[in-house]
Amino acid sequence: MRKSGRNGTLCPEPKKICLKLLFPRPRNTGHANKRNCRKTQDMNIRETSYINSGIQRKASTECFVEKINNFKQCINQSDNTRESRTLAVNFFGRPKNCCVCLVDIVESTKLISHIPESKTSNLYSIFLNTMAEIIMKNRGRIVKNMGDAVLFYFEDSIDACSVALKCGLRVIEKRKEINSMLQSDNLPSINYRVSADFGKVWIGYCNSSTVGDVFGRVVNMCAKINPIAKPNTMVIGNDLYLMAKPVHDFKFNEIKEISIGLKDKYPVFEVKD
Repeated sequence: MRKSGRNGTLCPEPKKICLKLLFPRPRNTGHANKRNCRKTQDMNIRETSYINSGIQRKASTECFVEKINNFKQCINQSDNTRESRTLAVNFFGRPKNCCVCLVDIVESTKLISHIPESKTSNLYSIFLNTMAEIIMKNRGRIVKNMGDAVLFYFEDSIDACSVALKCGLRVIEKRKEINSMLQSDNLPSINYRVSADFGKVWIGYCNSSTVGDVFGRVVNMCAKINPIAKPNTMVIGNDLYLMAKPVHDFKFNEIKEISIGLKDKYPVFEVKD
């Protein structure tokens, strides 16, 4: 309190007014700047790694595409080479089980040498056409006519082996009729052997023919056992024997074992009905 006025009365002292300036207190920005720098660096690192990974993916994709293109180019070159090269025989598909048969005239060279050339075609015509008629009636497929021999086969089926044996025996039965036709044309009688075996064969087609040829071990075996047969009889290899053994319509007699380059020899059987 203080005295004021003339009469000496007491008056209250005036209050002190403190003016506070409403300005924000300055902050320490050093740590914030460091955090911002770290965030920026992390972002730059992630962006750089993403870009690098993208570049790597693109490079690997381009490398893969290049390999594919090179592979296609190699295939095209091989196709062009194959097309430009003329193949005598083309094989298609996989080997198939077949019963292969061969009919061969006995001593045909000696026989033909005693026939006038003008008559040779008559003998072949009678023999080959008669064989073809029998084979086709039994659903066989003729591969080739070799003048004095006929090669044919039967595709694998439930009764293929049985049909092949019946066809071979029918060929032998037909000999009397064939010789009768030959004699009526003043030609000598003929004798022949029939052989057959069973196994896998490859079917090949020549460019100059639409008829398929057969290749494989069974074809070679069929030709090898043919001379073993007596004239006007039929022989079969062991593989066909094992297939036809359950059929009770035929009689089998083992006549020989031949060597085929293996440890065990290969049995050969004569067939009769």
